[in-house]
Amino acid sequence: MAVPFSAEAQIKKATVIGVPDDIERIKVNNGACAAPYFCEKRKTGVWTYNAQVWGNQKFKPGTVTLLDGTVITGQVAMIQREQDWEFLKHFALIVPEGETDAIYVGPGDAFAMTREGKKGKATYDQYGPYYLKRLVSGPLRLSYNPAAGTTKSITEFLPASVVQDIRREIAGREIIAAIKSGKNLAEVNNGGTASQAFGDVVASIEITEKEYLVFNEAAGTTTLITKHNHAEAMNNIFSACVGADAGAAKTYSKSFKQIVEAFEYLNA
Repeated sequence: MAVPFSAEAQIKKATVIGVPDDIERIKVNNGACAAPYFCEKRKTGVWTYNAQVWGNQKFKPGTVTLLDGTVITGQVAMIQREQDWEFLKHFALIVPEGETDAIYVGPGDAFAMTREGKKGKATYDQYGPYYLKRLVSGPLRLSYNPAAGTTKSITEFLPASVVQDIRREIAGREIIAAIKSGKNLAEVNNGGTASQAFGDVVASIEITEKEYLVFNEAAGTTTLITKHNHAEAMNNIFSACVGADAGAAKTYSKSFKQIVEAFEYLNA
């Protein structure tokens, strides 16, 4: 039976509905679990999540925004299948207002989620098959790049639009080089460019330093900012902000360590 929702109510253990049959499982408890203490009971199709186990994320007030814009309010737990970056979650569970069962929100099911925590509200955005925690919210969203410092290829995390932008940039440079070598555009187009083979190349690119992703809500574009391209990228972003102080723009464009402060300033 449904019970009234309360922001103070502490959900310790919940039955989870809407779990797909083909959910990815982890190698514990004979494959009965999809995450620590999120498990199916003896192959019955009944799933439960135990939030009171030490180390498991608790249910806290929050929201889930579905792909069609529908917002579900309730208590949210953001879940990792296995130990991973703290800012990257694999799926979520939400107990809607007035309900007792939790709903499974899998990869790609939601556009964004929020969850109250000790440091205030945290927002997670859909990012490929994951949910990525924001560092800064606003028209310009700032997040860590989850591929930084790992051996995971860039294409595992970059949205298709970003990969296309990189492909076009590489192709553009190769076209110019070909024309400078004496070819014309017709010859270049017939001969193909790096853009056609770039899918194989980009899959081998690995990110090995601290990096950030910036999503521009108005333009719908994502920019990768690294220590190497930071100054140029920040100059471009500041040049598009007519209200930004020139002194602040100069200071923030020089300091990679102040990137969070820079985007808090830009959004303000």
